[in-house]
Amino acid sequence: KILGGNLAFSLTVPVGEPRVNANLLVNSPRFGPIGVGVTDKNANLSDFFLQSFVGWQSGNFHWQLGVGGVIPSGTYVAGQLSNASLNRPALDVFGTFTWLDSAIGWDLSAAVGVTFNQTNTATDYKSGDEFHLEWAATKYITKEFTLGLVGYYYQQLTADSGTGARLGAFEGRVIALGGSIGYT
Repeated sequence: KILGGNLAFSLTVPVGEPRVNANLLVNSPRFGPIGVGVTDKNANLSDFFLQSFVGWQSGNFHWQLGVGGVIPSGTYVAGQLSNASLNRPALDVFGTFTWLDSAIGWDLSAAVGVTFNQTNTATDYKSGDEFHLEWAATKYITKEFTLGLVGYYYQQLTADSGTGARLGAFEGRVIALGGSIGYT
């Protein structure tokens, strides 16, 4: 117990096989279709994600505050298209909130945070710092089966930089909305 809440730690070690297949086809009036393509797929280890948070609860309400960090530890290869590793340190500060009422079967959850990215030393590319908000509204249809609506908002707060940022000071933004189906 810390400050009346429960202290927790987690370590995530992702392994994946990203597959990249990119093609460019141009229809030339003189030569007809001309195309080039590139494919890359490699099973590799991603970066470790270490996290700690303190969580509290009161009745149906649950909330937590925490910090997480990306430790560049994967099998990153500069120039390879299918890297699961980002090869850059990052620090994420976040808070979450859940209201779960098992009597009526509703789970309303949200998480908000800011990620402070550092430079990928292999490419001298520094991704900008990021704001993220995730949320979910889930209804338990039965004890095992759920349906829900989920959303995500991402806004890069600072521009990408470094000599590796050849396309300029890119700043990303994503808004997503979708459904969820769950079975336990």
